[in-house]
Amino acid sequence: MAKLTGSFTFRRDLAVALRKKLGDWFRVVQLLKTGSGGDDVQLEEAWNAIGDYYADRQKWCVFITRKRQGCWASVEAVLHHMINASVPFVCYMIQL
Repeated sequence: MAKLTGSFTFRRDLAVALRKKLGDWFRVVQLLKTGSGGDDVQLEEAWNAIGDYYADRQKWCVFITRKRQGCWASVEAVLHHMINASVPFVCYMIQL
């Protein structure tokens, strides 16, 4: 069995890619926020995916908050979710 020697460097980009593939978007956000190398496009993608996670569970107020953090990249998708699920208008107004 080979013994590992030398210094170990953490490859954040590989960790982010793995977590994206696994669908662990909460960890993706955590990895992007810690250290350098997190770009806005990846962070926006992660926040939108987290918003979709909450939409699937019909937690609409959290869904709206997370989509706002994702810069409302997909406004049509947000409206589609809200209309199809009959989201209470009060919940939407609270988040504005």
